Amino acid sequence: ALHTYLTAADLYGLGSAPALDFWLNLAPTVKSLFWIGDASPVFGISTHLLSTIVTPLFMAGLALLLFGLDQLAGWCLLTWSLAVLIVSAATNAVTPDWPTLLPLVPAAGLIIALLADRLRMLIVQGFGAWTALTSFYVAAGLLVAVAAANWITYWEFAQLDGDGVSYLAHALRASDESADLVQVASSSDTLLPAD
Repeated sequence: ALHTYLTAADLYGLGSAPALDFWLNLAPTVKSLFWIGDASPVFGISTHLLSTIVTPLFMAGLALLLFGLDQLAGWCLLTWSLAVLIVSAATNAVTPDWPTLLPLVPAAGLIIALLADRLRMLIVQGFGAWTALTSFYVAAGLLVAVAAANWITYWEFAQLDGDGVSYLAHALRASDESADLVQVASSSDTLLPAD
């Protein structure tokens, strides 16, 4: 976490580490899971961290974990999720910052898998063993739908903003100094130093 903090201070061009307000950073960090986009200096897709399909399942999974704190798996997943959110809010001057939130992605996947398993067991107990295969197909369909939705979102981003011109414009916009490069054509072979 300290390495990430110092790297972020270095990326922002600060001579010293920035002053942080943990309570002010915590709200945007939590909102970045489902509401606001990435504010880190790393240029990438600027959308919320979790898919719109996955976010309600993640929130329901967190509620399941809160009511099942007596189980080790639930305690570990909840601690993992909260630790990532706290470290991300405490180590970044500009929040939300996806690079420090990335350890939350496997935890979110495990929380959603735990919720899906509990829901499947509830359905099987309530309606009988014949629903076991059907509930498996529904869970597999949800996984395919999430993967397809995320791929389409990333593909649209890559088609619009994933080229050299966009990366250069983002780098020039982020820097406070005068421009070092000027691009005169859409080919990366024609980059010339500024006079």
